[in-house]
Amino acid sequence: MAPRLILASNSIRRYDLLGQVGIVPDIVDPSNVDETTMIRACHRIR
Repeated sequence: MAPRLILASNSIRRYDLLGQVGIVPDIVDPSNVDETTMIRACHRIR
């Protein structure tokens, strides 16, 4: 059985980028994680 790719993102851009290199995810299942806290923390580190 071949490995399956699960795209855990609702980003159309990420989906399109994968398609440009010939990769089609088996499942698109966006996470329910609020990334804004993570993004703010990354900006503080810079």
